[in-house]
Amino acid sequence: MFSEDSTHGQEGAVRRAGERRSCPRHPWFQEVPLRPVGAGSAETRWASVQDVSEGGIGLLLNCPFRPGTVVTLELRGPGQLPPRALVGRVIHATRQPHGNYALGCALVEKFSAEELSLLSQEPQEACG
Repeated sequence: MFSEDSTHGQEGAVRRAGERRSCPRHPWFQEVPLRPVGAGSAETRWASVQDVSEGGIGLLLNCPFRPGTVVTLELRGPGQLPPRALVGRVIHATRQPHGNYALGCALVEKFSAEELSLLSQEPQEACG
């Protein structure tokens, strides 16, 4: 869910007021396994994807990861896109209500224009 200081752009993209990133966010709701690179499966946590952009992903989960931590996750693609393993670096972990944390991650490999186009067109259902 987006805060009241969000503004909506073209094609369902969202840019928050005061946003420093140059790429708009696209809403995307999916539960994904997340863990630090090199960690065993016992360290896997489940995260809820909130949005994606060309070079980043917004996540919500019940435990923090330190900024700078390199994490891996698998995003299931819509329609024609196969699942994609993503590697990102945690930029921030911000405490949220009810003990959750919002994580912003910069992706090592950016989404292509084609992938973003498909992601922004595919309707997603919120979990729950």
